[in-house]
Amino acid sequence: MASPENAQDDIMPLPLTKQLLALAERGPLGCAFGLTKDKKECLLLIDKRAKPKKVQTLLKNKAKAVLEMPSVRFGRVDIDVKDDPGTVRFTVNRSEAGGTIMTLVKLAKKAGYQAIVINTDEELEHEAEEEDIPEAPPPPPPVAEIDPTALKARLTELVKRMIARIAVDPARKDEMMALAKNAQIMLGTNNLKTATEKADALELILDEPLPEPDEAAQLDALKARVTGLVKRMIARLATDPSHKDEMTGLAKDAQTLLAAKNLEGATDKADALEALLGETGQPGEASARPLGNFVKMQTSRLIWVAARQKVAAELEQFRRVVEADFEGEEDEDEVLDGMEMIDDILLNLDDRLIDVLDDMLDERTPPEEREHLVVEAKKLIGVYESYVNGHPLISSLEGDTPFGLKLSVASTLTKTLQSLKAAVN
Repeated sequence: MASPENAQDDIMPLPLTKQLLALAERGPLGCAFGLTKDKKECLLLIDKRAKPKKVQTLLKNKAKAVLEMPSVRFGRVDIDVKDDPGTVRFTVNRSEAGGTIMTLVKLAKKAGYQAIVINTDEELEHEAEEEDIPEAPPPPPPVAEIDPTALKARLTELVKRMIARIAVDPARKDEMMALAKNAQIMLGTNNLKTATEKADALELILDEPLPEPDEAAQLDALKARVTGLVKRMIARLATDPSHKDEMTGLAKDAQTLLAAKNLEGATDKADALEALLGETGQPGEASARPLGNFVKMQTSRLIWVAARQKVAAELEQFRRVVEADFEGEEDEDEVLDGMEMIDDILLNLDDRLIDVLDDMLDERTPPEEREHLVVEAKKLIGVYESYVNGHPLISSLEGDTPFGLKLSVASTLTKTLQSLKAAVN
């Protein structure tokens, strides 16, 4: 029996609706629809065998707790693929009740169509309530041969992308997981055509643009950045007050614009302050260069070690949570395969930079060799940055996840590498 909260799904879920409307593209099917008692929904039932009056009876039985009976109409539904493929056409026994069209249009759009048309045919009242004898289905069209090995590899890649997508778009989690699971089941039973269709549907979702971060998240990130710049500014002013007024003015303006939630203006001020911090020099820098470099290299080594340890801990925790969430599911093996991408992150962000910094800190290293090591360190930082920016998963490992875990992998790596790039010289 249909429930008021989810009446349409209880009667005819969206995947079944899509399937039946696809059949209606071949020819008319019996249907019935009617408004709920609160008139917020119009419930639709389609049957590929029953005659219209029979479908009306089925709808009333399924939805008697929520259906306004006088609003029920019955008839047939079809789609003119040749001349108007985007419109769902209903022919029913009486004119529709007020409010029907609006809700039916919403349902049609969910199923992939753009509009509906409702016509009336009073002759439908005289048709008998009996089930049609199903006609033999037409022979299926010839299909290209599908390679099961290639399809399995494709599904594995889609599941990897799905894991990354869920981290930033949890609203589609259930839909994507259902498609992936069904595709795997169909592949396992050698139903390659249906498996391919499910994979196609999953890929369509994955190819949709990612949702933009909301204003609150952008505001929090910018506040953290401005706070970091102010700390750098205070440290700089302790030894080099020559740009005090300009830097404090930019910091104050950035904070004022943040309070007004002017993200664009605050970002401009933060960019200007960061540029100024990078351009100004310390008094006596030339004479203190060896000691300053030693301190910066030592600090750089420590922050890179700390960043890798933090990222490693978060990734391991994420792995455990995801593996527990998918345990026992049909697509558990594919998800575990997808988690191999996490192992690759620390393998690529390796100890090479630590080794170079250690050599730079070694007092036995001659000055001319240190210059080569600086070049090597900068090169490695650039390699790491390119890897982080181009990785399909890292950018998604940030903020709240649908698994109840909050991550900071992307921001930790990005900020740390930016700091290292500024420090190593």
